[in-house]
Amino acid sequence: MSYKKALQIKEYSKDIVYEQLVKKIGDFGFKLPLYDFQVKGLLYLYQGKRTILADATGLGKTVQILALFSLLDYLKKEDNRWILVVPPSVILQWAIEWKRFTALEAPILCIGNRRERVGHYMMRTGKAYIMSYQVLWRDWELVAELGIPNYIFDDAHFFRHHCTKTAGLIKMLSKQATRIVLSTATPIMKDVRDLHSLLEALGLHQVFGSLIGFENHYCQVRKTHHILRDGRTFWKKQVVGLRNCSELKRKLKPFYIMRTFNDVGKELPELIVKTIHLRLHKDQQVIHEQLRQRLIRAWDTGEFRTVRNKGFHSMRQICSGTQTVGFEKDVSIKLDAVEQFIRDKLGKEKVIVYTFYKQTVRSIVARLKKMGYTGFEFITGDMNDKRERERIKQRFLTDPSCQVLVGTDAIKTGLNLQSARYLLMVDILLNPKEVVQLVGRMRRLGSKETHVVLYVLLCKGTIEEGLWRRLKYESAISSIIFGKKDEVFPSLSDLELLTLVKGSGNYNG
Repeated sequence: MSYKKALQIKEYSKDIVYEQLVKKIGDFGFKLPLYDFQVKGLLYLYQGKRTILADATGLGKTVQILALFSLLDYLKKEDNRWILVVPPSVILQWAIEWKRFTALEAPILCIGNRRERVGHYMMRTGKAYIMSYQVLWRDWELVAELGIPNYIFDDAHFFRHHCTKTAGLIKMLSKQATRIVLSTATPIMKDVRDLHSLLEALGLHQVFGSLIGFENHYCQVRKTHHILRDGRTFWKKQVVGLRNCSELKRKLKPFYIMRTFNDVGKELPELIVKTIHLRLHKDQQVIHEQLRQRLIRAWDTGEFRTVRNKGFHSMRQICSGTQTVGFEKDVSIKLDAVEQFIRDKLGKEKVIVYTFYKQTVRSIVARLKKMGYTGFEFITGDMNDKRERERIKQRFLTDPSCQVLVGTDAIKTGLNLQSARYLLMVDILLNPKEVVQLVGRMRRLGSKETHVVLYVLLCKGTIEEGLWRRLKYESAISSIIFGKKDEVFPSLSDLELLTLVKGSGNYNG
């Protein structure tokens, strides 16, 4: 297929231009004034049938999508029914913003048990259905029978892996879709192959080819030979660079729109990043050293899965505290620092505390209660009550007495927490894109703060220091492809994990 023919997939609509759209905004019932860059984004979404909306976190991707619904309803030139697939934690947020910003018929929320959901599908009265990725997988046959031609996939990086069932399902549904919008601030999380999965979800297989063809044409791949303890061998592929970048950028350009705060000229709170190096308590040092030696022995005997799946996490967990690895006694230099920070900020500023582990959340909550402090909320991934999550978010945003929000990855995407100024990262994320997403919860348009501060807590002599250095020096694939100043890092290899394990141990450095 020629590239010129491939561009026909985008199907530009020529019946409306930017100047006409600006004049129509007051007519199509959207209740929120749009910035100039949002108007241009709306025009792009209207003209493009299959697009990736990759604006930076905080630039209002949801607003632009809702404005698209209002515009299509006003023009009445095509079927304006939609399936919105979003992370479960933000279903209610989408519903609230739908009602706040549009005059459209309220969407149907596909939540509750299967019987309730089936009832919604059988009624066939909704013009828009909002559901989670999990519900889409469970109910996909019923969803397909609705005959709805348009799909929105929010936080589309969730299906960046080709081999997942969700990715396969979405690619199947896309074949019959009229419009598809993938909304994600991170089209590439770690590897350029993530992008190929999203492009397949848009139905662009004929443009970019198969994964193997894409990999061979655009990726520089390094193969490493591994020998297992039982004598078996295998080769592992790792993308270490790019090829034919100019061609890839030219092919991508019609199918995505990406703006940063620098591009749109909007003021954002200044971001200050501070790394705090802490020395482990002696109890933590002893456990960390035992784990380190155990993992080195496991590697030497060929137990690579032990190093990657169990041991690596246990070495990170002990940095958070002894309770996180299962001990009853609470010893943690990091949580001591968090507790002291909260004491210093009581009555002054709102603080977000992020940790990767639910047990660490419980330890922090126990410490806050021991302080006699009640002005806090916490969110973890096993909180399935969406209304309770929304209550927690609204209390943190609007209640002056609620100053602390503690959470795991559940606070990393979808939540708008711009009332906070400080973010304490107890456990470092292994991907800088995820760090950007986390900071983007509080660093957003409309924030009243002049600056926000990210505190990264690192323990001396542990693998955390090596991981943080890793985030700084790896190649920036996303910057090369999209021409934006940003960094995306590949995943750690087994050998690199071992290097981090062997290199730790100097707790007094």
